[in-house]
Amino acid sequence: MGPREFAWEVEWEPKPVASGIAFEPYLGVSWGLTFLAEKQIQMLSPLVKKFGLMLGDLGNPYHGLIDVGITEETGYGNLYQSIEPGYVSYERRVRRLVWLRSGKRRRHTLRGVFWGQLLSAPMVRRLGDRDRFVAEYADLEDPADRNLIDILANGSMFIRLSSSITTVRRPFAELLPSTLERAAWLYERFTAAGIL
Repeated sequence: MGPREFAWEVEWEPKPVASGIAFEPYLGVSWGLTFLAEKQIQMLSPLVKKFGLMLGDLGNPYHGLIDVGITEETGYGNLYQSIEPGYVSYERRVRRLVWLRSGKRRRHTLRGVFWGQLLSAPMVRRLGDRDRFVAEYADLEDPADRNLIDILANGSMFIRLSSSITTVRRPFAELLPSTLERAAWLYERFTAAGIL
């Protein structure tokens, strides 16, 4: 098996360092979509949702993200970036470095808008009226993508851009304008709340 040939991989870093900066422990789970059959990929979206909800319920993580991208950009981590930075876009590299440099604020700061986001209870409170936020996001849903927010018992929130991870997978053949609208709306709301 080569360095990028994996169906899935779990990585736990109790004292990680990236770009010379020490940061909080993290758990990373990666799936190699190119090595899964299409039927397996379709089964993956509900599994990823269930996994995200389970992690949110297990403790009080600061936040979580589900990034769907090509291995050259996301593969084998190095904290949410490929270990081969030459393949990573300029914008991703800048966002990552700004996030890494944010120090203790990093615990309460998202790195961007991804297909899936787990927001801690303090982040949810910073969004303002939670029920209003959920209702406004639901207004952006469409018939193919419904019920994209889950509220966990500990007050955290799990948000998805769509029902299927394939909608944000290159070459973006399934990316709908409504999905982009939801992403832009989240970006605006997260920025206004000071969590992005």
